[in-house]
Amino acid sequence: LSVHIPCNHRRPLPPCSSSEFALHQPELILRVLIETGPPLKSEGRAGQSGGQSLIDPMCGSGTIAIEAAQWAQGLAPGLARPTFGFQRWASFDEDSENQLRLMKGELRGAARGQRPSVIARDVDGEVLDIARGNARKAGVRLSFKEQSVFDLQADGPVMTLVSNPPYGKRLAATPDFLDRMGAVFRKLHGWRIALLAGSRAIEEAMKVKPANRIPIPNGDLPCDLLIYEID
Repeated sequence: LSVHIPCNHRRPLPPCSSSEFALHQPELILRVLIETGPPLKSEGRAGQSGGQSLIDPMCGSGTIAIEAAQWAQGLAPGLARPTFGFQRWASFDEDSENQLRLMKGELRGAARGQRPSVIARDVDGEVLDIARGNARKAGVRLSFKEQSVFDLQADGPVMTLVSNPPYGKRLAATPDFLDRMGAVFRKLHGWRIALLAGSRAIEEAMKVKPANRIPIPNGDLPCDLLIYEID
């Protein structure tokens, strides 16, 4: 007899993603965000000091941006899930249900009310619609816009960019995509850029040495988190 019980520490998975990897492990994304830093800025908060807006210009179904917003708001993993696998256990009775309901209420009450400044961009409008739906289900508000990564400019406040660029192994990319992307990113002066890279081609396209390189295995795909401080 085989019984499948979902991992309860994981958040609900988005239905699809246009990023190179299927970023289905929230713990992987959370590590990327922790290693990247700094803390996110909150919108509409008087006297806000420190922190930066976070942008994913190739957001796909929104996995990185949504996780960043949930983390910044202190939303516990699984809080948006309607049910858990253990609720099907024979030992899960009415008292257990009441305890779970109470725990969820406490966790919602502990969440920070400020809206973190998280920006999600993608060139594919249909995929962006999926990201919007995923954000609603996750209970977070993001700033969405249909935009090519090649149109990104440093014409406003300094930001932290976190993304998982395609490189042609699982998603098609034009031959010059990474070179054009690297040229855009090198012009984002003052920004911190963190790229989850599963190919040396991404680092080669940046043409500058990363300030930090952190090995982060993603299932059977070896990859590095490349962090750049753009002068």
